[in-house]
Amino acid sequence: MTKVTSEQCAHFQQVLIRLMSILSALCLSELQALEEHEKRGELSFRFEVLEFEDLDQESLEFIRTSSQKVEAVYQMVQQVVIDGHRTGTIGVEPPLLTRTFQELGGA
Repeated sequence: MTKVTSEQCAHFQQVLIRLMSILSALCLSELQALEEHEKRGELSFRFEVLEFEDLDQESLEFIRTSSQKVEAVYQMVQQVVIDGHRTGTIGVEPPLLTRTFQELGGA
């Protein structure tokens, strides 16, 4: 296993937390949009996201331009986790990692 610096670990954690925050906000927004559409046909509330502006510009642009934002961010989360496993930031066995993806997919 590769040695991971505390900076690499902190970066992984911060990116994952921000992506999960964006994912949660997008899911809630879609649910609210469905609910609001039934009432008035418009969305009237917004959800806060943890420091999304600290993500790299390429990722932010990808999210902004995606027609399927929830799915796009979910795929980004999966990629960050896979990269973390590959680099040794996440030190779990593949069956546990698979279970993590199963749990995320069922949420």
